[in-house]
Amino acid sequence: TKLKIEAAKKYISKNDPQWLSLQYVPFSFQDKGVPVGLSKQLIEMGQGRNWHIMFHELNLGLEKQASLKYRLWGSVQANLMRRMLIKLKPKCIHTHSVVYANCLAELTERPIHRLSLFGNIPNITDAENSPHQDKLIFLLFGWIHQNAPLTEFVEEISNYRKTNEKEIILQLIGKSNPEKQPWINAFENAGLTVEDLGEQPSVTISKTLTKATFGLTTTPYALVEKSGTVAAMIEHNLPVICVARSWAPRGLDTYEIGIPVQEYQPGRLEYILQENLNYEEQTNVETTAKKMIADLLVDS
Repeated sequence: TKLKIEAAKKYISKNDPQWLSLQYVPFSFQDKGVPVGLSKQLIEMGQGRNWHIMFHELNLGLEKQASLKYRLWGSVQANLMRRMLIKLKPKCIHTHSVVYANCLAELTERPIHRLSLFGNIPNITDAENSPHQDKLIFLLFGWIHQNAPLTEFVEEISNYRKTNEKEIILQLIGKSNPEKQPWINAFENAGLTVEDLGEQPSVTISKTLTKATFGLTTTPYALVEKSGTVAAMIEHNLPVICVARSWAPRGLDTYEIGIPVQEYQPGRLEYILQENLNYEEQTNVETTAKKMIADLLVDS
């Protein structure tokens, strides 16, 4: 760690930047997510310069269902973040999530800006998704989280197929995990088609995103703004349905996420499938960069 600090100091001294940007993920600085002493190290290397902090992750225990262990652990992490904000006095603070922005507002009086996440799959075509008249393709892209309401979701899809006489296809693409098997089993047991495409180059993923009817994410609805795969689906004009476990932030009863994602709840699938989502204000690398620069200029 000392070698890294010294290397960073030399790099900063050589390039003499006006701004330093800290990309904050607590577990990236310490294996328990409790980076004691980080503020002191940052102050040493950043004297006389403006600090920007991008909070990618916050503390543990943010959800109402969190155990006492995680709530106590998270309170220690939150106190460290509060002290860091006091000591560094950042000129500009960003985070991706509306929920995270509300949590950070409890730690500092500085304004919290939301910076939309952009996808990492370039859109190789400007064409809009072509609707399929005789089938619906549900695309599950990337990592799959546990405890989604899978049984109810598949049952409603199966009933929708019988009522509307459409072929239903589940496609899985990207680097997934063992949690994909319950999805495959549930769809196949319901007599629905499954296509497991596995890892593919970005060009193939982009084409697949364009041809799909709906994208699926298992990231909890309150946190979908942090998902790079969701960002990629939106950039490809693909309507996204969140099929995930319940995750309710403590101290925040109402909130509105800043991206067009529909949250699946049992009994609402047919309504969601008929809903037209608004993609007029898309986020990409260019729009995110312009927003970041504008916020830096305002807060400097």
